[in-house]
Amino acid sequence: MKRLKIRGKEFRRIGYYDDQIISFASQLISNKFTRAEKMYAIEILKNILKNPEEYINDSKFNKLAEKLIIKKPKNIKSTKNAIKKTDIKNLKIFGIEHIDMPTIDQMKTAMRLPISIKGALMPDAHFGYGIPIGGVLATYNAIIPYAVGMDIGCRMCMSIYNIPPDFIEKNKKRLHEMLIENTRFGKAEFNDIKEHEFLEREEFKYIKFLKQIKDKAHSQLGTSGGGNHFVDIGYM
Repeated sequence: MKRLKIRGKEFRRIGYYDDQIISFASQLISNKFTRAEKMYAIEILKNILKNPEEYINDSKFNKLAEKLIIKKPKNIKSTKNAIKKTDIKNLKIFGIEHIDMPTIDQMKTAMRLPISIKGALMPDAHFGYGIPIGGVLATYNAIIPYAVGMDIGCRMCMSIYNIPPDFIEKNKKRLHEMLIENTRFGKAEFNDIKEHEFLEREEFKYIKFLKQIKDKAHSQLGTSGGGNHFVDIGYM
């Protein structure tokens, strides 16, 4: 079985930025996991990065945990102070205690572009290609495809319903169940594929390319694809 190899940019996507730690973690993962275990290995790496203290007594990952603890900011306040020093006009940061400095620095660079008007970082922002994933950059009379990265289809969708806030508070469990029943996170597909009016659209009959992928669209209906995905429910 071939050993697992995770590239540097993949480490950076999940929050690893120190080159020495990436090198050490890469060798460690290669020795412990196979290619088939990639998603599991990435989850382990995320967990160690988030809570390295929990892995201090783990014989497999304690060395990596120790290195991360040494590099980890001593407290949230120090992280906030460091971020405040990077304050830039027209850049709004939400949840600064959840965002690391390399991500902030990357957004800082984007904000220096002469076409940049306003920018924002969400609490889940992390290092990206041109700008951080979870970052928003408003530009004047310009579009920057590379800011999004190679996954040009990446998007978010907001649905607004005219219901009272207490409906959400009283039905959190049911809303959670509805999400589980009607979508699949990652590339998982439904076992009981459902019919949908979307698949009856004329485009699937007359556009050659769409005719070829109709079965694929059918099997993936309601799924979110691979990568960084989430659903958030709230009221405004």
